[in-house]
Amino acid sequence: PVRFGLIGYGAWGSHHARAINETEGAELAAIAAHSEQSVARAASDFPWVFATAHY
Repeated sequence: PVRFGLIGYGAWGSHHARAINETEGAELAAIAAHSEQSVARAASDFPWVFATAHY
């Protein structure tokens, strides 16, 4: 699979994360976001993905 990492988890970041997750041959590997609130939302939406605010 092609592994992806996202920077940002606002309106567009969450849209891209869902699209990657639904694409055959793609794997969402990590999400980095500026705020702890966005990181918490990303971790809730994709609990198997590494999510951090420290990048």
